[in-house]
Amino acid sequence: MALNLFVVGSTDYTNNIINESYDVQKTDVFETWTDANYKIHRETIRTRIEGSFTMRFLSLASYQAFVSHMAQQKTSGGYYSCTVWSNNTQESNTAELFIEWAPKAVQRPDLVMDYSEFTVNVTER
Repeated sequence: MALNLFVVGSTDYTNNIINESYDVQKTDVFETWTDANYKIHRETIRTRIEGSFTMRFLSLASYQAFVSHMAQQKTSGGYYSCTVWSNNTQESNTAELFIEWAPKAVQRPDLVMDYSEFTVNVTER
């Protein structure tokens, strides 16, 4: 069974993710407090998807298409509607995610600019 790890809008970028780099989890968001007996308590407020993975595009054109698609999909609130796989819950989740990436430009031996692998960070709003 093939998993769709990272889908933005209707475009699946799973094939651009480097194997074994995918680390996205669904975690509890909670408030912590200590009672009079110094016991720690946690009250779960919600869950949040967060994590990171490494991406690589085989050509500059495919990376530019990714950048263009991401610009089109970004909402006025700065987040994206995505479907991601959660490793710890073993389920696919559709969520509104803040997505950050910062690739480094590299010059290949043929003097063409390209981008190396880069890390993508995702956090549910």
